[in-house]
Order: sequence, then structure tokens, then C-alpha cells
Amino acid sequence: MYHLIVGVLAVAVFAVLILAGSWWGGPVYTEARAKADYVANVQQAQQIDGALSLYKQENVRGPLGEDMALVNNLISYGYLKDPPPGDWKVNSESLYKPLKIQSIEQCTVMNKVAGFDIKDLRLNDTSGARPNYQGCPPCNGEEVDGVPSQQLQDAIAFQKYPGCQFIGG
Repeated sequence: MYHLIVGVLAVAVFAVLILAGSWWGGPVYTEARAKADYVANVQQAQQIDGALSLYKQENVRGPLGEDMALVNNLISYGYLKDPPPGDWKVNSESLYKPLKIQSIEQCTVMNKVAGFDIKDLRLNDTSGARPNYQGCPPCNGEEVDGVPSQQLQDAIAFQKYPGCQFIGG
């Protein structure tokens, strides 16, 4: 009976420690996870970019395609060993992987981890003069009569940020 009581108390103490760690250490874990994801994506992008550079230096076979077709062609020609996880967007002008960010908070943490200024007033305008993106810039926007909307201008201005939010219009 004594061993049962000690076992139950040990489980209870362990559960309290887990809850306390999650409660007070939650932001640290979130930021560490975002940093790990960001570093992994940067390394994968560097691998794709390096493989594409080698291909361009050694061959003039013509276009390889775009996006995952291009990545798969780099694998079939032996420039990449394995496909990096995710749905990569690759063309002559850009190389990125859309991140599956679930919330504005995660987007903001990702941008902070990447070293970008999440306190930029253009992202956090509370005056009402422009949209308040809460530290997470827009990914998209639209043109109205050939003129880019403020949201589209902001999406272009912050296009180097790894985290962004799609805003419906």
C-alpha cells in the first residue's frame, strides 16, 4: 500500500511540474520551436539554391520547370539527394516554402526569430491611419484600378519576412 501512495504522489508531482513548465515556460518553448523550424527551412532553401546553381553552371538543358517539378528534376539529375519536406515554391525570381503558421502569435514569433523588427510601426499601427497587422505582415493584396492597395504595398515591403498572413478581401 505504501508503494501505491508513493507512486500516486510521484505522478501528481510530475504532472504539476509539467503544467508549471508549460504555463511559465510556454513562450520559451514556442520561440525555440519557431527558431528550429526557421533554421531547418533556411538550410533546406540553401540546399535547393546550391543544387540549382550547380545545375545552371554545368548544364544548359533548358528550363527545369517550377516549384516541386523543378525540385524533382534536380533530384532526378543528381543535384539533390532527397526532396526537402514541404511544398517549395521555386522559380527564377524566388525560392520559399509557405509556412503553415496557425496564428498571428506564431507568425510574429517566426519573424522575431528570423531577426526582423516586429515592432515596426507599419505592422502595429494603432492610430487607425493604416491597417494593424499585429506584427505579422500580409502575404497578399490587390490592385484597384491599376493602383496597388495599401495591403499589397505592405505585402511587397515586407516580402522578406518568413511569416505572413493571408487576408481575405
